[in-house]
Amino acid sequence: MLPKAYRAGVPIGWGTDSSMKFSAPHPGYEFYARKQAGFSAEEMLKQATIESAEILGLSDRLGTIEIGKLADLIVLEDDPLPDITAAMEKAPVLVMKEGEIVCGRF
Repeated sequence: MLPKAYRAGVPIGWGTDSSMKFSAPHPGYEFYARKQAGFSAEEMLKQATIESAEILGLSDRLGTIEIGKLADLIVLEDDPLPDITAAMEKAPVLVMKEGEIVCGRF
């Protein structure tokens, strides 16, 4: 039902908690669940960034990479579009919070 609603124009936000009572938290849980629901990698990335910022009313400060925005970024080793769940299995190359590098492997 969720992909149908999304494709009909219903905004779909992103969360950090699991709705499954007995599941262990996993940073890629949302990616796995949405892939199983039939979302493309491009749709998932858009939901996790641009659309979540719009839903929260924060698109003036985050959601896209632009001058003047907060610059919260993760840089992945591989292109996530061919298989987003595979990209989530690896640690990010770099994590940036508000323009400052907080961790990375160089």
